[in-house]
Amino acid sequence: MSKLFRHFDKSEGQCRNVEIVLTISTCRNSLVSAGNFTAKFIYEDIICRHGCPQKIISDRGTHFKNKLVESLTERFNIKHNFSTSYHPQTNGLVERFNKTLCEALAKLATNNDWDEKIPSILFAYRDRVHSSTKVKPFYLVYGRKARYFDNNDPSNDERIIDLLEDLPSARRRVQKEIVKAQTKQKEYYDKRIKKSHINFEIGNKVLKFKASRDNARTGKLDDKWKGPYLIHDIQDNNVYKIKTLDSKVFKTPINGTLLKIYYDRKDYLKI
Repeated sequence: MSKLFRHFDKSEGQCRNVEIVLTISTCRNSLVSAGNFTAKFIYEDIICRHGCPQKIISDRGTHFKNKLVESLTERFNIKHNFSTSYHPQTNGLVERFNKTLCEALAKLATNNDWDEKIPSILFAYRDRVHSSTKVKPFYLVYGRKARYFDNNDPSNDERIIDLLEDLPSARRRVQKEIVKAQTKQKEYYDKRIKKSHINFEIGNKVLKFKASRDNARTGKLDDKWKGPYLIHDIQDNNVYKIKTLDSKVFKTPINGTLLKIYYDRKDYLKI
């Protein structure tokens, strides 16, 4: 599962955007400069290190949706699913980690050195019990506890017992905990949808929420909505395709939670 992370100003190392790569089964994460996130990274840092993943879930950014990545995933029989544009529920684990990372960087980073703090933050995150899996990501990947300067190393016998007995059962428990966490997330999301759900109809004039501005926490409130557009097609799960007023259809569908009815000036006068 991958997600482009944009939040902080350019660092002294000239890094502005980073890519979050998260393994669902272990909640282990990696970050890489977005400019380097290409088919080359997928091959060298994911496939050659960990083997071929069964599935990659990503947003629809051009760094994911291109011919190189497409040919690579086909070559290695990797299923590539794309989430609905700016829909956090699809990439829920990544979005929660995104929030954790932002909070940690806000506390630790000074000036433009935030990229230097990332390795330490990642290590701390990997060596704490995850709220969804109830297990430390570090242990799930390596089958042992992380060693600190004051640790006593376990004997070989203890390591073998841990790998043969504890690790497999821990991974089975994690799968169950992930299902529970996803169920709770869906229930919470469904409740929110019922409260704010609007059934748009084809031809409705709507405004689209500019999620990237919200992430940057900039701009006036009115600047966070763009449009108007027209509802072009209605799909499943509260997803719509929209088009411009001159009938140019957008390829990427959008979740209904990021749309709102647009009222012309004459409609306001009627109200």
